[in-house]
Amino acid sequence: MKTVDLGLPLEPSYVVERYLDAQRIGHVAQYLKKLHEKDMAEPEHTALLLKCYTKLKDFSTLEEFLENTPVSQYDSSTAIEVLEAAGYYGLAAAVAQKVNRNDDFVRISLDQFKSYGKTVEFLRSLDRQEACRILLAHGRPLMKLLPPSESIELVRHICGLQSKGGSEGQEPVKGAPSVDELVPVFVEDLHQLEVFLRSVLLAPAGCQLPPAEAERLFPTLLELLVRSHQALTESQDQSADNHEAASKLGSDIMRLVRQYPGEGALASTLMLCQTYGFVDGFFHAAERLHRFQLLMNWCFEHRDARRLLEVCKRCGSVDQSLWVQALSFLSADG
Repeated sequence: MKTVDLGLPLEPSYVVERYLDAQRIGHVAQYLKKLHEKDMAEPEHTALLLKCYTKLKDFSTLEEFLENTPVSQYDSSTAIEVLEAAGYYGLAAAVAQKVNRNDDFVRISLDQFKSYGKTVEFLRSLDRQEACRILLAHGRPLMKLLPPSESIELVRHICGLQSKGGSEGQEPVKGAPSVDELVPVFVEDLHQLEVFLRSVLLAPAGCQLPPAEAERLFPTLLELLVRSHQALTESQDQSADNHEAASKLGSDIMRLVRQYPGEGALASTLMLCQTYGFVDGFFHAAERLHRFQLLMNWCFEHRDARRLLEVCKRCGSVDQSLWVQALSFLSADG
């Protein structure tokens, strides 16, 4: 220790090697601690000091060093790495939080402690952009294991949305990430994504997003809804409850598509509803895009005279050939 106090020109590696040769790890630890106190330590000295403490199983001294030593006197990334390798996950998380290594803190909390509630609280305490970045990097297991209502409220908070209700076209919180930035965290739970997007695009008080962002998200929600509707209608369960659920979902889908009358949105509606067999949405979009022949062909294919006549009544004034086609079909079919 005197070599450090007196500033003698001895390489720390030389001193450490002599102590190790003598198997005096405690002395090595004292020497390395003195290097840190004199602000002479390199990252490898930090690693070696912590390894000494872990080999000595001297938890109290290790904890005291980390609590009382200014972070400027040791390399925090090295400390976290060594502590994790030795199984001292609590201390590693404490160091990460102390030095604002937020990614490491969240990763350790989730991987080692399954501290989902504390992780949510921690993410809520961060700047929204920082919370967004960390959730995208480490949040998928969190989103899978949290109750759906909690995970959705967390994402709403990060996006700066009101927790309940909300007004149509509300102003976004300044500096908050957009909703579509956080859509990837739901990639392993599409039902949860559907519930979340419903809460912002089909809220009782109306859409809670700026128009441009809402229109970007519209096709994603529409596809989720028409897929769910297809699953209900093709299910072997043909109970009254199932039928009622399909009917209600169909109404929600039509409410959604009517909110987006632009040509791009209608093109998405046409394609998705045709793909997943949602007939009302398909007819709605095709008629507004003046794709009348698609409607006629559908009626011919499904031999649906009722819908065929409805198409002619609504669209025949624009394209009189529809009546000619309908009469030809009905006479041939009759």
